[in-house]
Amino acid sequence: MLRHTLTHALESLRHRVAAGSPSLTAALRYVQLSDRARVELDKLLDATRFEVPCEQLASPFAGREGQVPTRQFVNWVEAKKAVSHCEGPRSAGGLGLKGWEDVGGLTRLEAVGLLTMALERLERTPEVGAGPLFPGLTSSRR
Repeated sequence: MLRHTLTHALESLRHRVAAGSPSLTAALRYVQLSDRARVELDKLLDATRFEVPCEQLASPFAGREGQVPTRQFVNWVEAKKAVSHCEGPRSAGGLGLKGWEDVGGLTRLEAVGLLTMALERLERTPEVGAGPLFPGLTSSRR
């Protein structure tokens, strides 16, 4: 259940940041999470930010487009287009939203890349179960 919650939160954050939220913190205000889920989300984002070089965040699937599931790649391309539209000049049909702040100095596109890489990392992480569904059936009988 936590994995589903984190996946939904990361997708929602990516959408909000790409659509023009002024910061990741501001986008997080609109995502309902329990305290435990918020702590796990922070851990996941910190681990991803530490693991992935900043240059790769602007283009997370560069050089491995064929190795990534199509859904992930399409979602990244759509988010990247949304960032371009959001930050593009009004004269070219964009929204002209340049206001973005990040404590770590990431650009809006890099923040969307961070969220995309965190989603990929979450999918690669093995899910730890709480135990067997029916413990009485799996215990040894004497």
